[in-house]
Amino acid sequence: SGRGGEAPRLGALEDTMTTEQKIIRAKVGLLELAKQLGNVSQACKMMGYSRDSFVSVVVIRKRRFDPTFSRSG
Repeated sequence: SGRGGEAPRLGALEDTMTTEQKIIRAKVGLLELAKQLGNVSQACKMMGYSRDSFVSVVVIRKRRFDPTFSRSG
């Protein structure tokens, strides 16, 4: 667990996650890293995402949790 630069495993939970859940988990990780670093560009580089991808993640998250959100507004 955590050897050789690998992230620690979460055991059975990780083994039963769907592909979609794994993608969501990675995107949430990107949001958390950006918040922790206080630097979106650096977080995107570290996680291998483009800055445009980050914006898409934020917009999708806001739409899901804030029904009054409008990207154009």
